[in-house]
Amino acid sequence: MRTLYMKGCVCMNFIYYAYLFFIGSSFASFYYLLAARIPRREKVVWTRSKCESCHTRLGFWDLFPVFSYFYLKGRCRYCGHSLSAAYCIFELVGGIFFIQNGLHYITSPRMFLFYMFLYSILFLIAAIDQQYFIIPDSLQVILFLLLLVDRYLSGASFDKSCLYGLVGMFAVGFLASAMVPEGLGGGDIKLMSLFGLNLGFYNASFVLCFAALLGLLSISFSHFFYKRNLSSPIPFGPFLVISFWLIKEGILQL
Repeated sequence: MRTLYMKGCVCMNFIYYAYLFFIGSSFASFYYLLAARIPRREKVVWTRSKCESCHTRLGFWDLFPVFSYFYLKGRCRYCGHSLSAAYCIFELVGGIFFIQNGLHYITSPRMFLFYMFLYSILFLIAAIDQQYFIIPDSLQVILFLLLLVDRYLSGASFDKSCLYGLVGMFAVGFLASAMVPEGLGGGDIKLMSLFGLNLGFYNASFVLCFAALLGLLSISFSHFFYKRNLSSPIPFGPFLVISFWLIKEGILQL
């Protein structure tokens, strides 16, 4: 009887995690679509998804998060055009984000909804930067307000560490941009400054270091497997967002 109960618990946990992953990856897929259409001022809600190559409208099974990418072997079902792996990567990360958020804030629906909104904004920032190499100021303003609310909800005081983090990370970003003009953009510097405001200079500096490490790994991977030029620009925003999440949630211990 005890064994049967344990198996039932394991099964229920698996279903719960799978459900969270599916919801998270579905949101991520939608946010990636938003990121593609908003800068081009295209309709978001009433326009069906279509292949960027042959413009054929996509069906449900063509859009099923993660699964459809592997099932179709990373190609359009209709014209065979190769699809960017970024679609699948963002959906995977979105699913993992949602699982972690659901487990961390399972006892507080209010906190769950707040952090889902916060990470949704971060996800949009990462997705837009990945596709267009820009971070809209409107999203930065929303993020600024949300990070202030986050400090209040977490019980952290608004002391000098906030100011030191904001000014310090801005200075680091500005100097890095001055030394390597093609390294960091203005949006990256603003994003780093906001993370400094929220985490303080010490923690935010680790966000920057780990983001740089992820960026180097990405460049190396693209070079060895896709023969991409080492000097090709890469968006830095997604790596900053992932690093912020890892340190913010205590997944990456300092």
